[in-house]
Amino acid sequence: YTKIFRVIKGNEKELNKVKKVLWRNYQRIKELFTSESGLSSYPSISWNDFTAFCYFCQLVDKNLNLSSLDMIFIATNVSLHEYSTNAERSLSRYEFLEILVRLAIGKYGSTMVPHKALEA
Repeated sequence: YTKIFRVIKGNEKELNKVKKVLWRNYQRIKELFTSESGLSSYPSISWNDFTAFCYFCQLVDKNLNLSSLDMIFIATNVSLHEYSTNAERSLSRYEFLEILVRLAIGKYGSTMVPHKALEA
């Protein structure tokens, strides 16, 4: 159900590279998600807890402000299918993967240049 393919559009090669990076780090990402969701609203991470997590990790700064973080969360949390059992305003594991990609682009790359996603 992830929408990563919509974040990195028009560049299949770049999308595959990003998927490889996510797969290579999947165990760590999964453990991080499990830890954070355990502190939040298991089996998901609430919006407030995710925002606190981003502040703790020092992701919010001049390159990625709170407003941008909120917009990224909303874009990630939108369901494009009717089968979603995901709670509103919470991140499931597949959304957590997607939001990491969106955060990397938002913080280190330009969303107007999706082919730079891997560099982010």
